[in-house]
Amino acid sequence: LQFSIRVRLAGVAAGVVLVHAAPDDELASLAAAAGVREVVAAGDRVGLVAACRIIQDAFPSAPEARRGQVLKVFAGKGGCGKTTWATNLAVAAHATGRRVCLLDLDLEFGDVATMLRLVPKRNLTSADSRGRSLDAGGVADLVTPLQHGLDCILAPDTPGAAERVPVALIEELLTVLPAIYDCVIVDTPARFSTHVLAALDLSHHHVLLTTPEQPMLNALRRTLDSLNLLAYQRRMRSIVLNRADPSGGMDVADVEQAIKCPVSLEVPASTDVPGSINLGVPLAASRPDHPVSQAVQRFLDEQLLTADRTPRYGVATR
Repeated sequence: LQFSIRVRLAGVAAGVVLVHAAPDDELASLAAAAGVREVVAAGDRVGLVAACRIIQDAFPSAPEARRGQVLKVFAGKGGCGKTTWATNLAVAAHATGRRVCLLDLDLEFGDVATMLRLVPKRNLTSADSRGRSLDAGGVADLVTPLQHGLDCILAPDTPGAAERVPVALIEELLTVLPAIYDCVIVDTPARFSTHVLAALDLSHHHVLLTTPEQPMLNALRRTLDSLNLLAYQRRMRSIVLNRADPSGGMDVADVEQAIKCPVSLEVPASTDVPGSINLGVPLAASRPDHPVSQAVQRFLDEQLLTADRTPRYGVATR
């Protein structure tokens, strides 16, 4: 533990794995405080290999060669399936061979951990608060792996913890993560907080979700007005119509007329989506041939591969 502390204080880009004969919660807590990346039981070769792979992924050999894309998922009003879309998008992007990070920026009510049945050991409040610049090692201290090459950075899970996440941390993360990952998906709350504005500034593409109900469309129209007022370029955004169902009284033409903007993608309504949420397995993973999964894949093919790689601002201005 003393060695791990010295490594962290020196700012060395290294990950420490502690192998112990009888690891317990107390040891894990002490190890985390000392900067140990993973604790593995002696003799657990599978666990040791997994721990080393996590650290290897966190320290790519040539991060300067990576220019990953940051996609921010936003909705003007809660309840339209934003987190479901973000998790499916992350899983589908990973299935194409990309290294993906899913960042839960809904600091008060984040649901990514619940959606994916993750048991978090760390979240955004685990960041080193000693004032040093965030590096690959610091990122490794925040991620919760879902699969090899697919990591999540989870929202705080205790009341009041959101206040301990500074905007500067989000700005640093969204500068560092594209150097490590091919694709960064940011799930945000349905409001323009300072954290959300930082994510808007440092994203390459804004994915705006809505459903075909008038209150949702009114909220989206206000969101579009706000984005225009803030001078975000229209070519940086895509509007996704989720749970599209013409039998509900509004087709895509009605939606476009209501929001005065074209819809980029329709995602069909399906009763299979709630089931996948309850199972904790996104449809894009369990049923890639499902119409919802195919819609996610179309978005990746049409938008992710061709999206502009220049954020709205080179450096966050808020």
